[in-house]
Amino acid sequence: MRNSTWITAIILLVSSTAQATIINVPADSTTIQGGINGAAPSDTVLVQPGRYVENINYNGKGIVLGSLLLTTGDTSYISQTIIDGDSSGSVVTYSSGEDSTAVLLGFTIANGQAVSGGGIYCNYNSSPSLESLRVSGNSATSWGGGIYCDGHSSPSLLHVTINGNSVEVGNGGGIVCRHGSNVSMVQVLVTGNTASGYAGGLCFRGDSNPSLVNVTVSGNMAASYGGGVYCGNYSYPVLVNTILWNNAPLEIYLEPGSLLAATYSDIQGGWDGTGNIDADPLFCEPDSGMFTLAENSPCLGTGQDGANMGTLGMGCEAILSTDVNTIIPSTFTLHQNYPNPFNPATTIQYDLPRRAKVTLTIYDILGREEVVLINREQGPGYQSVIWNGRNERGQPVSTGVYLYRLQTGPPTSKFTETRKLVLLR
Repeated sequence: MRNSTWITAIILLVSSTAQATIINVPADSTTIQGGINGAAPSDTVLVQPGRYVENINYNGKGIVLGSLLLTTGDTSYISQTIIDGDSSGSVVTYSSGEDSTAVLLGFTIANGQAVSGGGIYCNYNSSPSLESLRVSGNSATSWGGGIYCDGHSSPSLLHVTINGNSVEVGNGGGIVCRHGSNVSMVQVLVTGNTASGYAGGLCFRGDSNPSLVNVTVSGNMAASYGGGVYCGNYSYPVLVNTILWNNAPLEIYLEPGSLLAATYSDIQGGWDGTGNIDADPLFCEPDSGMFTLAENSPCLGTGQDGANMGTLGMGCEAILSTDVNTIIPSTFTLHQNYPNPFNPATTIQYDLPRRAKVTLTIYDILGREEVVLINREQGPGYQSVIWNGRNERGQPVSTGVYLYRLQTGPPTSKFTETRKLVLLR
């Protein structure tokens, strides 16, 4: 997340408010909410490292609430300064028409639990600035495990990670925008979020027209539709320099009447649009949360005006090849799934040396079809898909041994291979 221009801007932000009061937590106020309550417009509430077990509300105030990242530019304060919701509601609430002068910067937002917006809740024309945050380990029972936006609330997100959030019986594990909420997302990482309904990662509904620039959406899962992005009720997101990869089921799901425009983006399975590609982004270590790109990633320098695609830049040496043009397998191969045995989800990888019609199907041990994971034409490359242990009706299957079969062609590339996997619940 380091960016010298961005860090300079943060320090200038504090300098420009030098005439305003700086309220230090815990020196001047023992709680963050106490600091907010005592702040006047344009004041700064500066929070020292530590875990603060609170559920805070901006109450309509245009103030800056930040960790020591504000004054030092040190991004390590994001992980050192935690607002813990104690499973007692949304961690941070904006519901009084806050605008962009309501700034939240430099925290981990964790352990919130609410009906909607376990981590951050925005409603009633509230559009704060959310910067340099990690929204992680929050849950909701209905909408938006990580972040929820409703009622024409359009927050701006910059350098934000949304990961490991969940919805128990509803939709939108990572973020939900409804009813004219036009969120702006720049350099946002959305990963490892889950929904028991639809929209594992991002959910846009009700005339919400978000903008996504340099966003990475990967490894999110939903029980039904839209593992990566779900668009409904005439929503119209616009994506630029964005990566959608390894979400299940489906990277993008569109309800009738909704559209998604993408340019210069890497979308698994392909998507129409200028500069779009369908190629393994070659994340360095996605299983360890490392979504930086390998030196030979096809997403480096191929975005709009030569920019990178995705949230993070290069972070490791070349994977498999030093030449982007040679990242093509030599043979059709179906790999053993991992982890195996698994619960609740597993990754299946396969190699395609050339473009082919691909079908990847899960069967029970008696050969009865459970679910078709892939059924479309794909280009050459190293491919992968996540199975969440559910059948085609979205119902969880029982413990046992299952078969997964890869078939390609006809007519261009006939290939069939079957392997076993084990689900333990």
